[in-house]
Amino acid sequence: MTLYSRVMTILVTAFGPFGPFGKYARGKNASEEVLSSLTSQRPGQFSSFVLPVSINGINLFRSHLGELKPDAILCMGELLSLPRNTVRVEPYAHDTALDGAPLASLFSKKKIPSPFVQDLFPEQQTTSSIGHYFCNQIYVAALKWAEAYQNPPTAFIHLSVLGNRDKQAADVLQIYDRMLAQIPQRTRAHQKNTTAPRQNLT
Repeated sequence: MTLYSRVMTILVTAFGPFGPFGKYARGKNASEEVLSSLTSQRPGQFSSFVLPVSINGINLFRSHLGELKPDAILCMGELLSLPRNTVRVEPYAHDTALDGAPLASLFSKKKIPSPFVQDLFPEQQTTSSIGHYFCNQIYVAALKWAEAYQNPPTAFIHLSVLGNRDKQAADVLQIYDRMLAQIPQRTRAHQKNTTAPRQNLT
């Protein structure tokens, strides 16, 4: 059996448009636009997916995790209340079920922290804007998967709806590069049929 050095895989995700404002007035999502800028600036460096804002999107994300087994996970979404050009790293997710009672989830105090954010962004520890729905559920899925697989660097980034996407992408790339620096430099081997990172923006 021929062995080869392992290809490092980084998973980067964004959301498609959602809600009447996003779908019909704008027809786009800030995170999807920033992802497009990222792929232009770092072509072929990571696997990327735009997820629908739905239960199906959560299931697709879990499938991508299982298939790719990434060495780092960077998820993105938009948040209307953020000031222009903001790039916010969320320190934790709320451990709540999407199909549970919404009011009960609002009062949940159980948090799932990101060790990566805790270590590298201590100023972000006190508050979170992650919410309790799809952005939160993606983060929950990512952090729980990471915990079961040696805690690769994992983060969720909220982007302001208003802003310069190339500027925001440059800020995201600074976080991305810090993630790469945190990936353990270990030599692993795999069989010849290992697939390289891929991009899928549809």
